Amino acid sequence: MAEETLLKTLEEDARGQAAGVLQDAERRAREIIEGAEREAASWREARLRELEATLARERSALINSARVRSVGALLEVRRAAIDSVLESTVESFKAMPPDEYSRLLGRLCDVLEKDLGGTGETKPALRVNPADIGKITGRSVELVADPGVTLGAAFVSADGKVRKELTIPSVIRKKRRALETLIDRALFGNG
Repeated sequence: MAEETLLKTLEEDARGQAAGVLQDAERRAREIIEGAEREAASWREARLRELEATLARERSALINSARVRSVGALLEVRRAAIDSVLESTVESFKAMPPDEYSRLLGRLCDVLEKDLGGTGETKPALRVNPADIGKITGRSVELVADPGVTLGAAFVSADGKVRKELTIPSVIRKKRRALETLIDRALFGNG
């Protein structure tokens, strides 16, 4: 019987040790699982923060790009409106009553004639559109038909080195920046 008691004692002791090993193994497994879960959660949070930052940058880039495109489209519409106003201005001069148009041409020629003194030309001539020659009277200089001149007059020296032009389109070209500002202010309230 002593053997039986010894075996029972050994068996109980082995069971106790097995239960202790099992509990230690389960505790250690729980610790490993909890550590892994904490690490996974930490990794997920870090990855989530990275993705949120990337999305925020992409969103900002898209918004900025959309803003640039919308400003570009707005400027394009404004430019078209301003160009339309300037084109309408030229057309309104062409549609003036004949007596007013003749006076306008006369004034443009007067200004250009005063400017011819410094050119050194002995026989200066003003170039005007062939359709306008009959509308200009009382000139001290010769008028030469030039289909390239519209709504005004031009002077070209005999050697071609000096060219002075005073036409409505040339005035609009020279004063375009100032005119654009005025038109923009009138149409869109800017300025």
